[in-house]
This record gives sequence, structure tokens and C-alpha cells, in this order.
Amino acid sequence: LHHSYMIPIVGTTQENLDEILREVFPELAHFDTHEPLGWVASSLPPGLPQANAYALAYAYGLFSPAQAADGSWIFGSRIGVIRSWRPGQSRALRHDTGHRVTLDAVTILPDGTWLAGGDESTLLASTDAGKTWQSWRGDLPYGLIVDIAPVDDGILLTLVDDKDVLVYRGTPSARHWNKVASYRTEFSFWTGMQGVAPQSWLVGDTYVTTLPSRRMGLYHLASGVSETLDLPGSIQVFSVSNDHVLRCRCTAAIAVNPYESNDLGKTWKSSTFSRYAALQGMADATHGVTLYQDGLFKQAAMAYTSDGGRTWQKSVGGSGDLRHFFYSRDLKTVYASNDSDDL
Repeated sequence: LHHSYMIPIVGTTQENLDEILREVFPELAHFDTHEPLGWVASSLPPGLPQANAYALAYAYGLFSPAQAADGSWIFGSRIGVIRSWRPGQSRALRHDTGHRVTLDAVTILPDGTWLAGGDESTLLASTDAGKTWQSWRGDLPYGLIVDIAPVDDGILLTLVDDKDVLVYRGTPSARHWNKVASYRTEFSFWTGMQGVAPQSWLVGDTYVTTLPSRRMGLYHLASGVSETLDLPGSIQVFSVSNDHVLRCRCTAAIAVNPYESNDLGKTWKSSTFSRYAALQGMADATHGVTLYQDGLFKQAAMAYTSDGGRTWQKSVGGSGDLRHFFYSRDLKTVYASNDSDDL
């Protein structure tokens, strides 16, 4: 069961039980849910309240970093907490949305509104820097929101429902969402990697979405047309950086190899980049960074390039089980983090 269902449910709880039962546990949908439902109190573990308090206090995860105009950052996390951090702070602050779901997709709109999406089609907005939250879900169907991208006339978001990957477009004020692209994923038995989820990036006026195991989708904003393309193999890792180059570490047959595309996935070529390093993130055609390991069981450290990736130099410091890196809005600063509190 999803961890949020382990929390005793009372009349004020925000989870929509009717929808959860209908969509996730259809065999239980015939139960009458007009009265508050929950676990029998005597059957709950004695330490559950303390465990819930601990989970909220630490709120694992620094997902989907988004930077505000003032230089501060917000991140998604597990258990419905948004974290905010400003350079110079020793720890990220926590802002409880009140929804016990994973928030995988986070962005900041041009007017400064924080927007967070995740499990159970949760889509929450805060106009006061995380103090209060309201639902912007509107008429979105049930699913998992994995990415959100502001565009000139509104918002694009990617919603996953089992094997279906759906792209919706809408405006914050209307709370109405138009489905503009629909894709289907198919797991490759021999080369597919379990646990690889769809992801989306806005690249110019094209919304790129991975469709594990071996395909990708393109939604063209100007024309409203979508298409699907083949990848060079089953996705292990996929990235898009600021040079608009698509990169993947993919399995064509047995070996996992790096590939890159300079034309939004129409053609792919083998990359000379090491298969043992994270996919590089380029700030432009010349400058970029990556994470690498000096050896087996070593912690990841940073490396940088100033010649378009032909050579890489080790950065000084910056180690400590790093998992992610991301650029500031002006592309002059790069940050790295693990999945807990360290930036």
C-alpha cells in the first residue's frame, strides 16, 4: 500500500478515498465510503505517530529543482513536503502541503507561484512561498504527474496512468486541461530496465517525453502535432541539457552504451563519453559538468569541461555521495546534491 494510506483517515483528511478505491483498488470500490474510513486504531503500530512526525521532519528527497527570480530554490520530496533553500543557508526549509503524496514535479511560474505535482494527480499551487496551498487539479484524470513546464500561454504537464503517458496543456486560471498528446509505453523484455519512468523536457518549442523502454515522444507546441520516434536502445538514463542535445545511456542488445542526438531524436550517434560517468550536463556548447566515480564503491565527485566535452577536469572538493547536479537560471553556477539535505 502507498505509505499515505497507512495514516489514519478522518473526516478532514484530504485524500479522495472514493477515487483511490475506484482507480487503485477497483475490487474494493463497492464499499460505502460516505463515512470516514481508516485503519482500526488498535491495529496500528504503537510508534506510527512518531514515525509520521519523523518522516515529515526529514522529508526525503530533493526532486525537480526550480529556481526563483531572487535566486532561491524549491524542491519536491516524499510525503508531501516542498523544500526551499537559498545559497548560504545550511539547511533547506520545509513547507508541508498537507497532502501525503510524493511530489516529483516542481516549478515556479513567471508570477512567482510555486507549483507542485505528484501522486494521485495532486497539483498544488502556493502564491505565498509555501505558507498555504490550493489545488489546481481541475479536471485532470487520475494518475501520476511526473513533469510540469511553464509555457508562454500556460502550463504543460505529463501524467502517467499505467502504460499511458498523457500530455496536458492548460492555464492556471481556467483549471481546465486539454489533452494534447497521448503515448503508450512498452517494456522491452530482453533489454528494458525496471523502474525507468517517463520524463519530459521543454526544448525550445518542442516538449520531449521518454517512453520506456525504447521510444520517445515529441509534442510541437506551435503546430499542436505529436509524434513518436525510436531510441537507439532501451533507456537506462536519459538527459537533455542547455545545448539542446539529447543524451541517453541505452541498451541496444546486451551492452549499455552512451548515445547522443543533435536533431531532437531523429538520428542518434554513439558518444565518446564514458559509460561509467553520469550523462554530462552542458551549460552551452563549450562548458559543462558531470558526476564520476574514481573506482568501484567510491563516492561520486564533479568534473567539468571547457572544450565541449573533449576533455574533462576533476573539480576540487564537492564530493559526498552526490547524485544530481543542476544549473542556475543564468547558467553561471552549478549545484550538486544528494537525496537528503546536502547541497
